[in-house]
Amino acid sequence: MKNLKRILVGIDYSDCCENALAEAARLANWSDGKLICLHVFDDEVFEQFQRYESFDRTAVIEEAQRRLETFVADQLGAGHDIECVVKIGHPFKELLHGVHDWKADLLVLGSRGFNQKDESRTGVFASRCIRKAPVPVLLVRKHQSDPFSRVVACVDFSKTSDRAIEHALEVAEQSASKLELLHVFISPLMVASDAYGLGPTLPPIDPAETRRILEDRLNSLADKMGANYPKVEITTHVQEGASIARTIIERLEECSADLVVLGTRGRTGFKSLLMGTTAEKLIHETPCSALTIKPEGFHYEVD
Repeated sequence: MKNLKRILVGIDYSDCCENALAEAARLANWSDGKLICLHVFDDEVFEQFQRYESFDRTAVIEEAQRRLETFVADQLGAGHDIECVVKIGHPFKELLHGVHDWKADLLVLGSRGFNQKDESRTGVFASRCIRKAPVPVLLVRKHQSDPFSRVVACVDFSKTSDRAIEHALEVAEQSASKLELLHVFISPLMVASDAYGLGPTLPPIDPAETRRILEDRLNSLADKMGANYPKVEITTHVQEGASIARTIIERLEECSADLVVLGTRGRTGFKSLLMGTTAEKLIHETPCSALTIKPEGFHYEVD
């Protein structure tokens, strides 16, 4: 997150959008990067208005541009390297095209859209962007008006989770927040019994010994990756649970996390596929803002 030369933030004028814009501006200022504020006028809605003879396409676009510039100025004030852009098209496609066209390093969105009633769940549009955007995506919750103070990075010891830890360290350094590295595991005996019926034939497994091994591994990883961030207070937590996603969500609530950082693919999967099931559930139900990190080499073609 240190080398964010260009940050793209989607503007839909929702409550979440205001906080997303504020966080995007903080990151842009910290990294001395450019902030691109993009509002997409849905082409289907636009076509409906074009049926009327009194519809003035140019005037509508100009007014949308003025509204966007006024909104951004009211939220951020002066002193930012900002570009405000209005486009007409499919919002999802235009955002992903924008990531490509501006060579954005980060996409920032509100966690739910203007028309979504359930504030506890991430919007479908935001989830789709997380699946397909080729860059990290930061989803900001409605209640997240201040810099992050408690960051949790989900660790499964994959290369992608290492990338997530690196981003989490950078965010924690930028916001002077505490960082917890969290690993959740399901007992090997539980997995064998449920999936293969092998429990009776396996040697005795000591959950305490499993936890100790994982704690040692997680602490070693924290020492290694945190060496370049001496100002960041890092703790580790290993938790056993029947469901990885549910256990992570419970831990986020327990430690009052305001940002969770995770990779969208874990130890398995192809780089061009969608999110794994754990990440999918987390994104929809996480009680806090979320920063999602793609595997190295991830790609997605937009029509």
